[in-house]
Amino acid sequence: MLNGDQKRLALCHAVLFSLPGVPVMRYGDEIGMGDDLDLEERYAVRTPMQWAPSQGGGFSDADPQSFIAPIIDHGPYRYQKINVADSLLHRNSLLHRIIDIANTRSEFPEIAVAPFHLIAIDDDAVLGIYYEAEDRSILTFVNFSDKPVTFTARGIRHATWTACLADKRYEDALVCGKTVELNIGGYGYRWFWTNRSALR
Repeated sequence: MLNGDQKRLALCHAVLFSLPGVPVMRYGDEIGMGDDLDLEERYAVRTPMQWAPSQGGGFSDADPQSFIAPIIDHGPYRYQKINVADSLLHRNSLLHRIIDIANTRSEFPEIAVAPFHLIAIDDDAVLGIYYEAEDRSILTFVNFSDKPVTFTARGIRHATWTACLADKRYEDALVCGKTVELNIGGYGYRWFWTNRSALR
């Protein structure tokens, strides 16, 4: 998917986890596992999970020739290159990014059920969602452009907002007024939260 572009894959998951409802993932998505298009129909996406670069991809100690579905052992998505063990070793890997996104989402279950509205933003590349739960509020921003964007948002109530998730380190802070100006990197994402008692 997306030719293995990890920044765009991370963005897709940031979008998925910032939407209302329950996010659903398929096994292997968290490491950018590919498909085997040499296989027919649904079997192309039912290859064994790639746990490690060892024989059989860490899926089984059995002879890979005996697997019901063949493991991906060639091309850019081969198990020797794309696997959980190697992903865990690199802090900037897609797996770690998705762990961060999923952990942050679990800290803010309000995203699944709280009332929300889209934020008025002056750049079409940026999507902003404002969740207002009983005790706290959450803001999520994603940039669908490959270019960094400085955008202006309106309708955000005055508050002390705390950053809780971002694709990288940002130097600017969310300072509210009649308008809010923020920077966001290409295919970037930023989430903020505040206690409702801080809203004014």
